Amino acid sequence: MSEPYIGKRVEITGTSRDDLNGKKGQALAFDTDRGRYLVRVGGDSLFLKPSNLLPAKELGGMPTNVDEAKEMAQEYASELSAKLKMALPPGIEPRDLAFAVAGLALLWKTAGFVRAFAIAAVLATYFLGGGVDAYTAAGGGIAGARAASDAAGEFAAKRASERLS
Repeated sequence: MSEPYIGKRVEITGTSRDDLNGKKGQALAFDTDRGRYLVRVGGDSLFLKPSNLLPAKELGGMPTNVDEAKEMAQEYASELSAKLKMALPPGIEPRDLAFAVAGLALLWKTAGFVRAFAIAAVLATYFLGGGVDAYTAAGGGIAGARAASDAAGEFAAKRASERLS
């Protein structure tokens, strides 16, 4: 069987799932055992029958109307979100990263670079050092804040001792 869709943009059509029909994605590979294409749609990968795929207009160049511009923006945003999800640690969404960057920029603007950097370092230690998990495990509130602080402190001390040795 020829595999004309591999590496190309496709439009999904005729599936039993109405939420998929009309969406566009990228055909990544063809699974000969299943007789289906592996198609990436946003951040998800799906196996779809060749009969459920149509060639889609390739993105690129300038859009000719508002609908094309909107579609291109949504596809690029979806692709960027999917790449960010793969790069971020589990449990952190691209939306969370966007809020963190916006918050840091606002903090930098209002408090200055040195203070913003210091606060960002403390927050990074808190999140990377298991502060969120410790807070949740302790039931939140003051006990959770203490547990989160302890976890972040232990994390920072461990990292510092690793660097000094």
